[in-house]
Amino acid sequence: MTKWVVVAVLLLSLIALFPLSVRLADPLFTHPYEARFAVPVLFVFPEHIEVRWIKNLAEVVPPANVAAYTFLIPRDRQDWVEQQLRNSPPPGHGSAWRLQVHQLGYDTQRIELEAYSDGFAGLIYDARKTSIAPVAYRGAGPGAVFVCLLIDVGLSSALSMLVWITMLFVRRRRIGA
Repeated sequence: MTKWVVVAVLLLSLIALFPLSVRLADPLFTHPYEARFAVPVLFVFPEHIEVRWIKNLAEVVPPANVAAYTFLIPRDRQDWVEQQLRNSPPPGHGSAWRLQVHQLGYDTQRIELEAYSDGFAGLIYDARKTSIAPVAYRGAGPGAVFVCLLIDVGLSSALSMLVWITMLFVRRRRIGA
C-alpha cells in the first residue's frame, strides 16, 4: 500500500505544484538590463498606443513640451491601454503581449511589457511622464518550460519522499508498540 500512496502523492503533486514551480522559476528569467537586445517600450498617445522595439535607450527621446505622447499610463485609461495593446499587431506570428503596471508613486510606474510566443522577451522599466529607466530585461526561450518542469519534479519528489519516510516511521512505531 505504501507504494501506491507514494505514487499517488507524486502524480498529484506534479500537477498541484506546477503553478508554484512556475513562480519559483520566474526570477531565473530576469536579468540586469543590457543594451544588447531590442526591448519593447510602450508609448501612450491620446488616441492610440505604440510599442516600439528599442535597442539603445538614447533612441527614446524625451518628448518636447508639445509632444503628443507619454510613457506613463494614466490610471483612468489603463483598461483602454490594455485593450489597445490586445488589438495591436502582435510582435510575431502566434505571439501576444503581456502588460503589468505597478504604481510606485504619484508620477512613477513600474511597467512590465513582454512579448510571448515560444518563449518571451521584454523589459521592466520605471516610467515617468517624459522618461524611462530600465530595471531589468526578461527573456527565455522555449526551453524555459523544462526549467519549470525540473523544479516541479524536484518539489514533487521531495514531497513524495517525505510522505514515504512518514509512512515508514508510523508503521515502525505501530509495529514497535
